[in-house]
Amino acid sequence: MKSDVYEGGIRVPMAMSWKGKIQPGTVFEIPVTTLDFLPTFLTAAGAKLKDSVYARLEGRNLIRMINSPTDKDYNRSLFWYVNTNRGCMRKGDFKMVFLPNQQPQLYNLKNDISETKDLLGTEIIISDAMTKEYMRWKKQLPPFKWYPIRKQINRKSKS
Repeated sequence: MKSDVYEGGIRVPMAMSWKGKIQPGTVFEIPVTTLDFLPTFLTAAGAKLKDSVYARLEGRNLIRMINSPTDKDYNRSLFWYVNTNRGCMRKGDFKMVFLPNQQPQLYNLKNDISETKDLLGTEIIISDAMTKEYMRWKKQLPPFKWYPIRKQINRKSKS
């Protein structure tokens, strides 16, 4: 279901067309995020992303990635944090899922798109590194300025 941290909730196919910039029929398999849209649109409008005003942008220019992808593009870390208690991280072919009161789960999406074989116990170096990176990322998130629906209902019922 949408807004879930498994692939059914976050994986969305995307199509782009830009005459003279993207070769028709190009298939691009590297995962991207909506954070990549702003740098792409800014570049299309003539902005120079190396200017200091754009230093805090987290996304990447998709046109550059499509025309000359690098290992750095594929192995970057992508993060999701949903409804204040569930999250996941994608790095290369691996994805780690974090659910409340459960062990993290690790999947190789290239071999297991359905996320049925948890590799947490067998890919220890990868799972340790991804867990540390996810926890560092999560720790730097700003405080939430909203409450999940479930908490709002509970708060109202206590009045």
